[in-house]
Amino acid sequence: MAEIIHWKKALAVNPLKVSQTLGASLVFLGIRHSLPLMHGSQGCTAFGKVFFVRHFREP
Repeated sequence: MAEIIHWKKALAVNPLKVSQTLGASLVFLGIRHSLPLMHGSQGCTAFGKVFFVRHFREP
């Protein structure tokens, strides 16, 4: 029988890390000779850009 485990720590989820757009972009970065293109409004794509710059630590 399954055992239920109660955690005392609150769940924190970063919505940028579970975004479908960012996940697809990471997949395309792993394909040879491919470059992901994020097309959308400036505010929406800026969050993805900031995430990738921090992830890869590039200026």
